[in-house]
Amino acid sequence: MQRTAPQKLSLARQALCPRIGHSLRRLARAVRLPNRRCRSNGRATVTVALHILLCVSPSHAAESELRGAGFALVFDQERGSVTSLKCDHDPHSAEFIKPGHLLGDVTLSYRRPGEPWRTARLRDPGAHSIVESDSDGVEVRYRLPGDLELVKTFALSASRLAWILELRNLGEQTLEVGDLGLPLRMNTDYVGGDLQDEDAVRKTYESRLNRHRLVAGHGSFVYWTKAIGFGPILVMTPSGATRLEYFDAGHTAFVHSARSGPDAPQGTWRQPHTGVTLAPKGEPNDAARYGFTFAWANNLRDVRDILYDDGLLDVYVVPGMTLPTDLTARVALRTRSRTLTLQPEHPEATSIVYLGEAQPDVHVYELGFSRLGENAVRVDYDGGRSLKLEFFSTESLETLYRKRARFITQKQQHRNGKWYNGLFSLWDMREKALRGPEDTGGLQDYMVGGSDDPSNSKAVLVAEKNVVLPDADEIAALEYYLEHFVWGKLQRTNQEHPHPYGIYGSENWYLNRTTAWGTTLPDRIRSYEKMFGVPQGTGLGAERLWRSFDYTTFIMLYYDMYRIADQYPNLVTYLDAQGYLERAYGTAQAYFRVPYAIHLVGRPLWSHKGYSDWAYKLGNFHERYLIDLIRALRQEGMDQEAGWLRGEWEKKVKYFLYDEPLPFGSEFVFDRTAFESTHAIARYAIQNPMQPDRNLWFDRNRNRWYSHPDVRPAHAELFMKRQIDANIAMRGSLEATYYYLGSARVGANTLDYMSQMAGWAVLDYGLHYSDDPAPYVRLGYASLLSSWALVNSGTAESGYGYWYPGEENDGAAGWCFQTLKNGETWATGTSARGIWPYDGEIDHGLAGGIRAAATVVMDDPLFGRIAIGGSYGSRDGWNTVVPQDGVRRRLHLLVGSERVHLTLHTDGLQKSEEVLFNDDLTYLKFQLENRSGVAHQGSFEVSGLPDGEYAFVLNGQHIRSFDSDRGQKIHHSFDVSGVRRHTALVQRQ
Repeated sequence: MQRTAPQKLSLARQALCPRIGHSLRRLARAVRLPNRRCRSNGRATVTVALHILLCVSPSHAAESELRGAGFALVFDQERGSVTSLKCDHDPHSAEFIKPGHLLGDVTLSYRRPGEPWRTARLRDPGAHSIVESDSDGVEVRYRLPGDLELVKTFALSASRLAWILELRNLGEQTLEVGDLGLPLRMNTDYVGGDLQDEDAVRKTYESRLNRHRLVAGHGSFVYWTKAIGFGPILVMTPSGATRLEYFDAGHTAFVHSARSGPDAPQGTWRQPHTGVTLAPKGEPNDAARYGFTFAWANNLRDVRDILYDDGLLDVYVVPGMTLPTDLTARVALRTRSRTLTLQPEHPEATSIVYLGEAQPDVHVYELGFSRLGENAVRVDYDGGRSLKLEFFSTESLETLYRKRARFITQKQQHRNGKWYNGLFSLWDMREKALRGPEDTGGLQDYMVGGSDDPSNSKAVLVAEKNVVLPDADEIAALEYYLEHFVWGKLQRTNQEHPHPYGIYGSENWYLNRTTAWGTTLPDRIRSYEKMFGVPQGTGLGAERLWRSFDYTTFIMLYYDMYRIADQYPNLVTYLDAQGYLERAYGTAQAYFRVPYAIHLVGRPLWSHKGYSDWAYKLGNFHERYLIDLIRALRQEGMDQEAGWLRGEWEKKVKYFLYDEPLPFGSEFVFDRTAFESTHAIARYAIQNPMQPDRNLWFDRNRNRWYSHPDVRPAHAELFMKRQIDANIAMRGSLEATYYYLGSARVGANTLDYMSQMAGWAVLDYGLHYSDDPAPYVRLGYASLLSSWALVNSGTAESGYGYWYPGEENDGAAGWCFQTLKNGETWATGTSARGIWPYDGEIDHGLAGGIRAAATVVMDDPLFGRIAIGGSYGSRDGWNTVVPQDGVRRRLHLLVGSERVHLTLHTDGLQKSEEVLFNDDLTYLKFQLENRSGVAHQGSFEVSGLPDGEYAFVLNGQHIRSFDSDRGQKIHHSFDVSGVRRHTALVQRQ
């Protein structure tokens, strides 16, 4: 039977995917599209009228405005694509397509047998020849050289925007299609300007997007969230047999990549680069069809529902997709599919156990991996469709902590008697060499000079590890660094005026102390002299003390050294606990005083001008240690110092809550670095009610006083939710692959230091503040685990490291993860897929991972009662958990309606030993490990115990009784003898 073009179009679309066909049939009932074609000089135009939903502007005959399913679209008939895409209920009316770009453009490469590849250029004016419309939508046909036709269709239904592509061979020979790529240039570029440009900040948060993607087969998806952290969210999913397999640096997602994929100069890709061969015209398989749908979501739960409704897999994983070999993962697959099969990449080293259907259409599996490195599991579903789950298997967390700290202290410290004697610097895994100021290996000077985050992160990792797992040699290396590189060199002493305790920034302290301009390069000096005349006011040389992030790093370092000296006094020699506490306090004073005393002339050198007020106005990493420092000062009787520091900190807390509507920037207008601080600020404001004030502090840059006449706990709770939403808007949350899930951002380079540091915020929110803790605990813990995939470690059998084998690199680390097959990094040049060859800033993140490490037992609505970061069991009516988080100092029990939190301050839980507890959490028995090996004063803190009178018993001896008021934190101090093992019991009487 001969069919008309509109009939063939409708049938083709319905054959592509029954659900799309159903949507289009509903569309046909709701939408009236006249079957009208207009041609002029070989160039097609179309007039489209959607019933009630479509307006055509007479002054722009080549553009049609389409509305429906929440979409407000502008369709450009000249170019056959969508040029504007907005949500009609978005309060900010954000544009989702990057200005000057299109949704509907296609990258297409194809060839006849024996011919070279052709590349289709669909954006050229007049490239398309026919535009058709019917009751279902708008169709654009491209007749391309070489007898290839591309048919592109857009259609609106009640709830979806459909985008359908069909390739047709019009010739008498076969035709090979190598590339079918979809350039998705959405509005993800942040607005330029600095943090003092309020308009740039507002536009960035309200109208710029974070892109999330999973390119892993038929279950692939892409979604875009606004930076502000709430909807609308635009979700794109493939339909029917359509799949995605590859992406490049140009924001292009590929359905086929047989040409472009192998062209990458180096690097690996763990999915096949496929093409398709079209049979000659009139024969079976002379055409290939592909489809995608777009839908709006208000939140991530809605995104999950869209994946499920569209026939994809909605995936949940605990504890994460970076998985130590001594832990197993639980995976829940929510799907309409009646057939599910899991195929491991390495069957001999993978265990998969089906645990049943936890809820209707939710299938739960337990997975374990014994092979270190990348481990893929292919999920086959729906009769021929598949999704690839990517895990990364590491050594145990405690092994990673120990290896990384030992590697830094043994291989990354310079001891040479030169000006940088004692410096911890960057390791080059490619050359198996330590870099430094005199051998940069092509790195920029600031990275290896010890005056910025890449190199000063090493000491904080070693210190944080030694707070919980002490090692005499590592502590000695830290003290050598502080004595020979930091005090009186990188950091001004308490006797150096002006600016005592000031810290010199990049390029390095030596040039800043010994030269007027902070450099000896003649060309650079001449350039500065031409721009400024004199160094004063430039922030260079002697004034290079204004970067606030340097101060918080050393506040953390000194505070950790105070804790080390307090817990293990026999292991320190440079300063005692009081000396380190005074250094921490002096550095905290300088943090608020020194940068704010230096006036900068501004651009072109720096992104800001005026007084450096970042200590009050920006999130600086490791600021959460200021709260710990205030508490320590008070405990040590330094009440005046504690009061002063609390006063400065509360200026910042109130600024974030009341004075700045969008305080989520850091060194850039939108910067993931802020989200550790914003959570610490919200947490502090909730736990420490503050009072109204008048003229609290004067802003030298804005020439105004800040007053806060109305201060309420509800304001802190609102800010808590706002900053968590913004944190998660940038974070990999639904992407079921180890280099995205939990990453602070989803892009070309992932798993950076804020993945773990701000991942703590997500976990803490779930543990303590959310009424629905499970989603936050899952994501937060996956974030803590994520960046351990960057540590290059292994056994002799595995070659001592998956990424850069060899015993010389066992314990080294990468700065970030390159997700492209081969692409540019912002710091280390071109990198193949995998971890960067230098460690850089990542040790800030790894230190944050150690600081937040904990074992969580939770009643999860999908997985049941599970241990995250440990092993859960039950026997004789009791619950048991073996902590395996590597620190063994923090235990959280979210059981039933109760939440009990146990924190050990001086000792740890015994390795491989069970913690015993009952269902109502009124009985808690655990084995203490004396890590100092000597008699000392031990302490722990417990909160959330159900109401009642309790007894604390140590080694069978009743220590004290106490009353619990649910939610109250109770601190216990007690004498610990020199033996290693002690039995502790907390029990309601």
